[in-house]
Amino acid sequence: MIKAVLLNFVAIFILNWLLPVIHYNNWVVLLIISVVLAILNATLKPMLQLLFLPLNIITLGIFGWIINGAVLGLALFVVPGVSLQPLTLLGVQLGLVLSLMLLAFLISAIKQLIDTVL
Repeated sequence: MIKAVLLNFVAIFILNWLLPVIHYNNWVVLLIISVVLAILNATLKPMLQLLFLPLNIITLGIFGWIINGAVLGLALFVVPGVSLQPLTLLGVQLGLVLSLMLLAFLISAIKQLIDTVL
């Protein structure tokens, strides 16, 4: 659990440095969002994956991105002091749902990269 919190902390910090779309008030809020995201990924995400398994199979795994975005969106909604701006990619402003899905994917990719390096 501590490893997941630290990986979330570093991944969100790096993502905020690269793409400043997640805004948090201070380091304590970043730590709280990291803990909440780790708890939701450990508890809610497996239940949602099991619940939507048929839909995930039909869409060949693409619905998993929606689940990841929903978990990230719930974590951002629960923690006060965190806001999300829509992501602008190649001059096109994405909606909040697509931004959440892309940010969840990038957070997962950064966490996997850090975990592989360490």
